[in-house]
Amino acid sequence: MGWTDAIRGFLGPKLSVLIVDDEKSCRELGRIHFENAGWKVTVAADGDEALALIRSGKRFDLHIFDIFMRGMNGLDLAHEIRKEKGCRFAPLFFITGGGGREEEVAGVIKRFPRSRAFLKPCEWKSLLAQAAEVCGCGPAGGDAKGKDAVP
Repeated sequence: MGWTDAIRGFLGPKLSVLIVDDEKSCRELGRIHFENAGWKVTVAADGDEALALIRSGKRFDLHIFDIFMRGMNGLDLAHEIRKEKGCRFAPLFFITGGGGREEEVAGVIKRFPRSRAFLKPCEWKSLLAQAAEVCGCGPAGGDAKGKDAVP
């Protein structure tokens, strides 16, 4: 049994994730990994597209977005999502290329309950394990943090 099978076993009913990144290759890589682990995946190319989906009534168990996107960045998107009905405490995962801004990113995300940050390139096994855990479907306790997680 592979690690995606193990993660899929924790999920039970299909969970949904919204992946937002202005880089198509990053969106598609995330889509592939989450679909292989049994998630229902929706992707958006930018913050405006993501916010339109949410404002149309779509809800997701997890939101993953790049912090430094063109247009509406991930932090602004997070603030907007938290204003929407039913999204105030939705889990948010931030992904960033870093660029020496890891401490700044770590400080900012502390303002968002149920959020985590990861450095690109992502260690998908770790990200999926943390996604299952934060959505209440993974093993509690233990060390789900991988080397790419921002402290």
